[in-house]
Amino acid sequence: MSEAALPRIGGRRGLRFVTSDARELLAELRALEPERAQDVVQALEARADRFTRQAQIRFGLLCAALIVLYWAGAYVVKRATPHDESTHKRRPRFPRPRPVRGAS
Repeated sequence: MSEAALPRIGGRRGLRFVTSDARELLAELRALEPERAQDVVQALEARADRFTRQAQIRFGLLCAALIVLYWAGAYVVKRATPHDESTHKRRPRFPRPRPVRGAS
């Protein structure tokens, strides 16, 4: 993915901006409270892990719901469409052999 495709955030682009800000915040945190820095980092990791896990679960449920809606709609449309047997003839599975010309 090119950096031009990433969204602008505060005049800067994309993931580099997010990661550099996170690094700056962690450096400030370590400078302010060096004895609690490891606890805070672990708490942040736990929150990020919980967020990603919840996002994955929600995405999976959304996909499952969309699949069910798609197939339910396809079933309803197929059953609701009238089929006239005279115009809707089934083609044979295998073509019939054509008669050979000139053979008796």
